[in-house]
Amino acid sequence: MKSFSRKVSSAAMALVIASMSMSVAGCSLMKNREAARETTMEYLDSVIDGKFDKAAKCVEDEEDAVSALEIDSFKAQLLDAVMKSASYEITDTTIFSSKGEGEVDITFSYADPETVFEDDMDIDTFFEALEDCDDLSEEDFTVTLVQDDEDWLITSDFTEDLADFLMSLGEDIEFKGLNEASAIALVQQYYDDLGSGNITDAISIYKPEGYTQEQTLEELAMLGITDDSEEFAAYMEAMMSRSELTMEVTDVTDDMITVVATLDGPDVEEITPYIYTEEVLVPLYAEVFYQMLFEGEEQMDLAPAMGLIYTTMADHIDDVEGTKATETTYYVMEDENGDLYLTSDNVSESFTGGEDINSAFEVSDEDMQQYVSMAFDLLLEDGRITQEEHDMYSAMFAS
Repeated sequence: MKSFSRKVSSAAMALVIASMSMSVAGCSLMKNREAARETTMEYLDSVIDGKFDKAAKCVEDEEDAVSALEIDSFKAQLLDAVMKSASYEITDTTIFSSKGEGEVDITFSYADPETVFEDDMDIDTFFEALEDCDDLSEEDFTVTLVQDDEDWLITSDFTEDLADFLMSLGEDIEFKGLNEASAIALVQQYYDDLGSGNITDAISIYKPEGYTQEQTLEELAMLGITDDSEEFAAYMEAMMSRSELTMEVTDVTDDMITVVATLDGPDVEEITPYIYTEEVLVPLYAEVFYQMLFEGEEQMDLAPAMGLIYTTMADHIDDVEGTKATETTYYVMEDENGDLYLTSDNVSESFTGGEDINSAFEVSDEDMQQYVSMAFDLLLEDGRITQEEHDMYSAMFAS
C-alpha cells in the first residue's frame, strides 16, 4: 500500500511540476507576445505622428529605413496628408521562442493618393482632398521582430519594406502646369536623363535664358558634351550611380519656381592626379592648339580630346574615397505652349553635376610648358602641322 501511495504521490508531483512548467511557459509566451505588440504599436504610432527619432529606437541597431528617408518637399507634404487619416490594426501575433523571433501581422489603412487624384486637380485641391479622404485603402504587412534580452526590436528588413511602400505613394501622379511637384519632377527627370546618358533628352528640357538651342549645343560641345558623346555618357552614368540627389524648393512665384538641387557624390577632385598626366593632357592640348591656331576658335570641337578626360574620370571614380556636396540652382518655368523647362545660371555645370571640368587645365606653368611642347611634337608626328609650324608655335607657346 505504501508503495502504491508513493507512486501516486510521485505521479501527482510530476503532474504538478509539469503543470507549473506549462504555466510558466504560457506566461512567458504571453509576456513576449505583449512586448512584441507594444514595440510594434510604439513604432507605427511614431511613424504616423512623424516622430522618426522615436521610431528608430524601436528598431534593431536603430537602422530604421523610414527615419533615414530623404524626401523632397512635395513628398513630405504628401506623406503628412496621408498620415492624417492613417491607422492600423493588429490581426495576429506569433512568437518563435526557440529562435527569439516574432511576427506581428497588421492591416494598415490610409488615404491612397492615386485614388484621390483627378486629372483636373491643382496641387492645393489635391492635398485638401487627400487630408479629408475617408474612403481608405488597406495594405497588409508582417512586422518582423527579434528578442533583445527582455525587449523586442523591429528588424531593419521590415522598415525597408515600409519605406519602399511610403515612397511608392503618389509616384505616378503628375500635375499639369507650373507647381512645386511638377518643378521637382522636371529637375529629377533632368538628372535621370543625364545619369542614363540620354543627353539629347536632357538638352530638350534645359533652355538657358539668352541662349538658343543651337548656342547651347555649341557651348556644350566645347566640353565634349554632344548627342553621341559615349565618353561623357559613361562618366555621368558612373557619377550618378554613386551619388545621392536631394532637392528643395526655395522660391515660388506665379511664373517661376526655384529648385536647389544638391548632388552628394564622389569628390572628383581626387581624380585630378589621373588627369594630370602626359597620356591625357598632351592629346588634349594638341587638339586645343590645333583648332585654335588652324581652324579658328569659333569652330573648335573638343569632344574627342575631352573624351579622354571623361573616360579617365569614369575609370577611376571607384578610387575616390571622399565625397562632395554640390549645389546647383535651377529655375523652372512654363513656355508659351504650356510646356515646362528649366534653366540655371551656369550652362556647363548643369551638365556636369556641378563639377568644373575646366579644372583639368589648371596645371603649373612648368608642366604646362612641357605638355604644350609635347603637344606640338604630337601634331608634327601625326602630320597635322609642318616642321616650320612646329618650331614657330613651340617657341611661341612652350618657352
